[in-house]
Amino acid sequence: MVSDNVFSRGDQVVLRGEVLKQVQIAGKYFDLKAGKYVEGATMGGPPLSPGGFAGSSPLNLPPGEYELHCFVGETLVAVFFMTVR
Repeated sequence: MVSDNVFSRGDQVVLRGEVLKQVQIAGKYFDLKAGKYVEGATMGGPPLSPGGFAGSSPLNLPPGEYELHCFVGETLVAVFFMTVR
């Protein structure tokens, strides 16, 4: 699998998209090789408003391929594939 989203440890990860109304988002990193969520690795922040962004800094994942699963409450709303080198 090839990803346009390639990061190194310590990079700042920022997600951008159109937010239609204020929402609280939380993310969990899913390790594709291990087939499970990375314990203790989350993404979050203040509620998002139209034009807002969310991110995690610094990225603290070992090299590998991941999906960032973004949730609003218990509902999965977005999945972003990423590679950490």
